[in-house]
Amino acid sequence: MISDVLDGINSLVSIMREESDLLVRPEPPIGLPELASAKIRLAANLEAQLAQLEREKKDWRGLLKKAEKSKLSDALDTLQTVSARNADILRRQMDLSVEMMGAIAAEAKRLAGTRSETYGSAGTVFRKDASMPISINTSL
Repeated sequence: MISDVLDGINSLVSIMREESDLLVRPEPPIGLPELASAKIRLAANLEAQLAQLEREKKDWRGLLKKAEKSKLSDALDTLQTVSARNADILRRQMDLSVEMMGAIAAEAKRLAGTRSETYGSAGTVFRKDASMPISINTSL
């Protein structure tokens, strides 16, 4: 069973590395939805395997041989390092997307000139910026 866990961890590490490498390239990434789906499936499978081990053998870690413990520890260290890098890259990509959408919306609002002013009965001025509908065509 530990070999299945190690295979799952190594597969997850491989997928995260591939996803991270695609996201840092200057050209638009191709295949990200498939990688994200594979990453979710692998993480869920790994979680299920570990939960099964906990149910069936509470002290499964103590039953591991020294070499198996070492392999598991190394694999988990690698997973932690790779997943932290992957999370940082994904966070930067999401922040960049939010900033780009904000810039696009601001420019569309500026170009459309949708600001309106209403004078109230007491001489007050109410200013309103109508938001422009923004849509993204994701098909290539």
